Amino acid sequence: MIYIKFNNISSSEMGVYWQSTDRTLLPARRVKQYEIPGRDGYYVDDQQTYGNRLITGVISFLGQDRDFETLRIKARQVAQWLSGSGQLIFSDEPDKAYQARVIAGVPLEQLARVGRCAVSFECQPYAESIDLHEQQTGIVSLPHTEIVEVDGTADTPCIIYITAESEITDLTIERKVTL
Repeated sequence: MIYIKFNNISSSEMGVYWQSTDRTLLPARRVKQYEIPGRDGYYVDDQQTYGNRLITGVISFLGQDRDFETLRIKARQVAQWLSGSGQLIFSDEPDKAYQARVIAGVPLEQLARVGRCAVSFECQPYAESIDLHEQQTGIVSLPHTEIVEVDGTADTPCIIYITAESEITDLTIERKVTL
């Protein structure tokens, strides 16, 4: 069973079960095309940019006493938990998080004494590492090569701070990609 964690609360803590219905591997690519008068076809801007991704699933839960009254109480707790925006983490990828928000109403379907509802999260295109990877190198002699390791599927911006006590004449920073 896969659990989700949203806004620092796990669905397992809530007594809620998650079943993915759509968790695509890649977000939709943005395609910009322009019609130019007097020219056949379109001019296509071929930048590698992506739109937000939609992750959908179904959550299920029981009322505390397995009756309709406690089912409605649980449903309201679930609605409160899903409001707002924050990190969305799946138990099968616990080191990655999506910046997400629920974008559609959460309809409650009551089956006997079980509540079920479809949930759609709008997420930023890529999952991000939960751990901030800092790389610190102490005092080094030049020439020096520093390898920055990127463990992801997209171009990753980084910030590099260099402090020197004298003129820097030979420093190389390389990007190492591991897939």
